[in-house]
Amino acid sequence: KINRSGLKAGAEAPEFRLPRIDGGELSLGDFRGRRLLLVFSDPNCGPCDELAPHLEEMHRKRSDLRVLMISRRDADATRAKAARLALSLPIVMQRKWEISLQYGMFATPIAYLIDEHGVLLSDVAVGVEPILALAEQPAVVAAKAFALST
Repeated sequence: KINRSGLKAGAEAPEFRLPRIDGGELSLGDFRGRRLLLVFSDPNCGPCDELAPHLEEMHRKRSDLRVLMISRRDADATRAKAARLALSLPIVMQRKWEISLQYGMFATPIAYLIDEHGVLLSDVAVGVEPILALAEQPAVVAAKAFALST
């Protein structure tokens, strides 16, 4: 039976290596040691277009969080969308639903927050607002840890 409700917090994030839209490859392991917001997108997804500028801002301004987008369908359409939205964040392409299947969710946009060791810090976030709220969690955790240490 296929999991369609997403992985749960505490699970190890499934490893992958995928082609970047701008050349080369990236793997989940490339982000070890950093918190990662892993976002699943599609070039034909309207809410993904709404989310993308927020992700780009996080990518440019946040040192406590990395952002990686996994797109699907058409690499040319994904490159065109990235150019139109002026995205510089890393974007990789899955073939069909191969990585979505491993993460147990087939909608877009969705996201998982992954810790420095590759463990899911949260259940799946579905939709623009839940993803943005999820992205704020690392900053809140870091701020609390700093407050406790001073």
